[in-house]
Amino acid sequence: MRVSDQLLSGAAATFNVPTKDGFTVGLVIQARWALDRNQLLARWAGLPANPGTEVVGPVLASAFRALAPEYDATSLLASKREELASRAAKQAAERLAEGGILLKDVLVSDLKLPAEFERGRLALLEDTQRVERTEANLRLKKQEVEVQRLEAEARKARSDKEAEAFANKRLIEAKAEADAMAWVLPLKEKQVKTIELEAEAQKGRKLKDAQSQAETMKIQAEAEASRRRTMSDAEAYAIRQTSLAQFENLKREVELIQANPTWVQKTLAEKLGDKVQVIVMPHLSADILAPEMGKRIAAGTAR
Repeated sequence: MRVSDQLLSGAAATFNVPTKDGFTVGLVIQARWALDRNQLLARWAGLPANPGTEVVGPVLASAFRALAPEYDATSLLASKREELASRAAKQAAERLAEGGILLKDVLVSDLKLPAEFERGRLALLEDTQRVERTEANLRLKKQEVEVQRLEAEARKARSDKEAEAFANKRLIEAKAEADAMAWVLPLKEKQVKTIELEAEAQKGRKLKDAQSQAETMKIQAEAEASRRRTMSDAEAYAIRQTSLAQFENLKREVELIQANPTWVQKTLAEKLGDKVQVIVMPHLSADILAPEMGKRIAAGTAR
């Protein structure tokens, strides 16, 4: 018989236990045990060939199944597995000691929850996280609202101080303006009187200038009228003299034409030039060329 420490694991250390909330949880444990040397001679005949799988494993499974219903699956998953292992190890050690087996250490290496519990746990975890996120958002919103309120109060306080400072400034300026106006108004009145006097003086000067300009224009108009009358008289005299000279020339030309009738044809011929043949003949009282011209026209030889 082996009396050194042995390790229970594998299929013999895997079993299911019920929980307080009605779920079946799979446990995978590791147990360190050994045969009691002091009871070996007395108990070895009653021990099976493989005490670990035939005795230690079933006793531990029985202890875990007896204690597991006191815990729910959530607590076992979170923090109660070590407490359950310690209590089950203590209970199983007492029973194994009666058979000459020493149970030294028990450890829950894995805890397997059912699929529906895992889905519910994940949903619950998601809901919890959603609630936590909502609470975090609410806290953040509250902080933002508080910050905005504080900023608004700071702006209001700053605005009130600025308004108060502006009002004080305006009050000082108004007082300064009132004090200045007490000195400025007499000066303004004097200035207005001075402007009125200057305006009256300027009006008098303009009136005198207008009168002088009117008299000047009147004298200029009279001089211009006199000049125009003089020019009209001179022009009329020149026209009369010119007309008289033209009349004298015309009279002499008439007398010359009456004395020399052929002079008219000669003058006309000189003006027409070489293109027109002019026959200069003495003035005849009777038309002696008419019969001859009629004959030529009848014969078709007239030129």
